[in-house]
Amino acid sequence: MFELSIEEVVAESNLELFTRVDGFKIELFQSSSSSSTALRFTDDQGQEIASFPWWDDVDQDLRRWTVENIPLGNTLQPYTDLDQGWGILIWRREDRVYLAECNGGQLFHSLRWVMADEYTNAWTDALARARRTAEPTA
Repeated sequence: MFELSIEEVVAESNLELFTRVDGFKIELFQSSSSSSTALRFTDDQGQEIASFPWWDDVDQDLRRWTVENIPLGNTLQPYTDLDQGWGILIWRREDRVYLAECNGGQLFHSLRWVMADEYTNAWTDALARARRTAEPTA
């Protein structure tokens, strides 16, 4: 297990610490802690790679999104979401997207990467699934 700061995670010299995700997928599921839809990244074995524990009603947000809205930054400015001891960094470098998650504090322990086209395709599928879900009635 590696624990790194934001600056250390994004540093090119540490990219060898990341492991490849085979079969990257994005799951929309019913949260066990609330009645809202949640989102997580998984691998081909269904194992969770990362999640967004403070993002409620994901499907409602995703209905309005396009691929341009997906969480993705670059080496100089990674997508960053930090909330209540949890955090995630997501950035693209060349043909890879890097994912770093922490659960408690500012140090990152889950370090993974996926091919950029697999990441984008998984988001395209998730956006399509969200649009197919029924709109809530007022």
